[in-house]
Amino acid sequence: MDTDTLVAPTALVEGGVSGLDRVALLLRAEGVRVEGVYIIGIPHEEGGRGWYLRIVSDDEQRQVLLKAIALRQQKLLPKLAESIALSPLPTNHPEASRIIARARKVGETELVIDGQMLDGLYVDYALIGSSLPVAA
Repeated sequence: MDTDTLVAPTALVEGGVSGLDRVALLLRAEGVRVEGVYIIGIPHEEGGRGWYLRIVSDDEQRQVLLKAIALRQQKLLPKLAESIALSPLPTNHPEASRIIARARKVGETELVIDGQMLDGLYVDYALIGSSLPVAA
């Protein structure tokens, strides 16, 4: 994946935001309590970015990952760029909590965070799905 910050959502996941929403829907159908799904690009010191599909859930992280891998192996997940790794995070993780809070606050159907500070955390690039549960 290129280091250019202008990344087309469909270059990351088939269907862009609707693809991320499909990931959340499929995992919820498997019993995973998904709070949000997003793709984040994290700059490497030597240049380029590492790309991660974050699955935000307080369920046991290994089980979330195994269910996501099973869905990917069954070819049920939308196609992801080859460089994207599946990576579950709990809701209290500093990155996940800030990104999900921003998405809820903004309320957009397609949210791209591109080079912004979120409560002291720099986010180089993130694409957030719109299928967030309603905040209690």
